[in-house]
Amino acid sequence: MKENNVVLITTIEDLSLVISKAMSLMPKALIKEPERKKMTRSQAAKFCGVSYHTFGKWTREGFFTEKGIGRKKFFYEDELIKALNERR
Repeated sequence: MKENNVVLITTIEDLSLVISKAMSLMPKALIKEPERKKMTRSQAAKFCGVSYHTFGKWTREGFFTEKGIGRKKFFYEDELIKALNERR
């Protein structure tokens, strides 16, 4: 297989416009959102530096929001960080 190498000299602004245009033409299904890190309650409690029971109490009080259905509950790391920063 023969490779064709091309060197292109452009400005950052022009490159940004080309990338933006290409992204707007792509089907939405091909553009994936970055995956958010999920944690169990015990992982989240350890991440926050508190006991499992304290973390559960804070969740019941509405400080953290559980996601999921039934017994498959989890927490997003970015939401934990935001809630902890607001608590300060």
